[in-house]
Amino acid sequence: MNNINEYDKLKIFLPKEQVKTANDINQIYFLGGSFKQANNNFIIEVSGKLFSSPEDLGSITAKNIYDIPEKIYNNTGAKINEDYFFNNAYVGIVHVKNDIPVENHPSNYLSELREKFKCNTDVYDVYRYGKLKYTDGLCLIPKSKARKVRFLAYNKYAEISKNKSNDFGYFNGFDYEYLEKLKNIIRFEFQFSSFDAIREAFDLDAYDDTTISNIMTCETDVVVVKFTKLLDR
Repeated sequence: MNNINEYDKLKIFLPKEQVKTANDINQIYFLGGSFKQANNNFIIEVSGKLFSSPEDLGSITAKNIYDIPEKIYNNTGAKINEDYFFNNAYVGIVHVKNDIPVENHPSNYLSELREKFKCNTDVYDVYRYGKLKYTDGLCLIPKSKARKVRFLAYNKYAEISKNKSNDFGYFNGFDYEYLEKLKNIIRFEFQFSSFDAIREAFDLDAYDDTTISNIMTCETDVVVVKFTKLLDR
């Protein structure tokens, strides 16, 4: 797979017959994800925390996504049909992101973004993301009944340093010099939580399945395209 996008989170659905388990599994949580059974499906949620190398810290990519079945097995004992996983498993939630390096402290840029988007409050609701979780940030939610798309911009270093994942040794084995570089990183992130929103963002036809294969072969820079549309409003 070849894809220019990087991901913070994926929610993936697999039919039960495509997963072999030694024991019945209700729900298992592990650093970077969860694995649970729901009716005739297994639901896998994975985040960038599943990958701890400096090369892909905090990111699911078209390269390391091939490691997910093995990581699921190591954490749960569940063996996934890999051919089905990559070609037919469908995605119900996608968080796609870009990490933007800045020269000054991220708070300066984030404050400017908040002020800019407050001018369009008839189109979307503007929240200070830090009020919810982190020291600073921005959250936009469209004023629509569906509200299945969100845009976030936040200080990535603040997010990691305050995340409870640290209690589980999230920093273990990390390159601390690399972590220092995150102090001047703003993460731009779009969150899509419906099939229609995912299809629109990833240039899929109305009846295309939102499979891992279709998501990971998209040639559109989703964050750039969607953010440009926000600026144009």
